[in-house]
Amino acid sequence: KIFHIPQTQTFCRGEWLVYHPLITTLPGLYLIPALIAQFSQRLLPFITMVTTCSVRYLRLINIVYLVLSIPIVHAIIWLLHGDRIINILQPIAKKKTNEFNRDLRKNNQARGGGGDDIALSEQHFDDIIDDVQTHFTLEILLFPLNYFYAFLFYT
Repeated sequence: KIFHIPQTQTFCRGEWLVYHPLITTLPGLYLIPALIAQFSQRLLPFITMVTTCSVRYLRLINIVYLVLSIPIVHAIIWLLHGDRIINILQPIAKKKTNEFNRDLRKNNQARGGGGDDIALSEQHFDDIIDDVQTHFTLEILLFPLNYFYAFLFYT
């Protein structure tokens, strides 16, 4: 934090060639908030939180990064584990769906009703898999360490 915030604020002032010698990472983290600040200085100079790259603004950028990473992490999980998730969940979902439909038919017949008015369909398999994927994504993004560091600026 003692290096990264001042480095970003240096970029925000337009000093693109000044780089702290103790920072060993690429400047990608600093570029987005600095470019937004440069843009704001020209069009919205009255928003000093942005134009000066305040600590609050930089922490807000981390939260934006966190939110924007949701679809990326979701896609990575699907790419790496999609087949495995389907292979694990599909038999369970089919079994539960068949049990639900069987119990529904029994209850409808016991009451003298017709049958499959609200039976679950194949579409429910996809819904269950999507829900599990979303759950995994949120679990990873809200992992306590990641959640904690999302409110700092690259510490």
